Amino acid sequence: MSTYQNERTKAAIRLRQVEDELANAKSELQQQESLSSTDRIQLQVARDNAISEQGQLSRELDRLDRLITWEKETSSAEATIKASRKKIAVAQKELAGLEKQQGKLAEKLSKVTGEIDGYRGQSQADEQAAASAYAAAMAADDAAAEQRALAQLDRVSEAAEGNERKIARLQTVATALEQELAKVVSAQTEAAQQLGVIEHEQMTAVRLRLASEWDKAAQSMIDLGARLAATARFGAGRSTVLDDLHIPLLSPEGPSSVNGFEVGRRSEQIGRDELAA
Repeated sequence: MSTYQNERTKAAIRLRQVEDELANAKSELQQQESLSSTDRIQLQVARDNAISEQGQLSRELDRLDRLITWEKETSSAEATIKASRKKIAVAQKELAGLEKQQGKLAEKLSKVTGEIDGYRGQSQADEQAAASAYAAAMAADDAAAEQRALAQLDRVSEAAEGNERKIARLQTVATALEQELAKVVSAQTEAAQQLGVIEHEQMTAVRLRLASEWDKAAQSMIDLGARLAATARFGAGRSTVLDDLHIPLLSPEGPSSVNGFEVGRRSEQIGRDELAA
């Protein structure tokens, strides 16, 4: 168990104790008729103190929870980054496969719908031509031509009926393809969202790792700066270069930054022998 977890356990135990103390104080204050003024004041003070401590402990628990989460995420950042590489590769491969599948289904659907349109267009064109020929024969009052045109119109109508049956079958196929295509698109959306989650987790872990490295580098800079500043006490001459130093820190624990004052404070603790070591 980490230091933060130990501190949280202690704070949680104390919070339960304070809540019990607060409940007891409130209960006793309700019995005001049997209380002396001194006892009432003491209970009110105890109640107010318990309320104050309760708030402090709640805030402390929130702080420790954040630190515990940060500690866990930081310690597992490298493993998360390593695992995410494999997960991302798998997710990208899955997306590529789904994209390929979508392309094939879309191509087949386009072919089927093209055939449907072709049959419909052909039937309409043939029927229109046969009807026009029949009308022309009737207008010319040519009985033989009328018979030939009518026979052609009957043949075209039969062919159109056959085309309609083909169209019906093709429409069934098209509907099935559309359903399969919708499934693939849905799977693509889900896979893309999952990839986004993995990538977000990866970058969060990367940021935690870099933040940890940043803070370590910042502390190293401050330690080095303190050693440089300490040389002034031993006759090397004072420099004001580090006075305006300000380095932000990223850890939720401790100060949000270190500055030239911290350099000066640390430099006072460094002796000649340590500098020359």
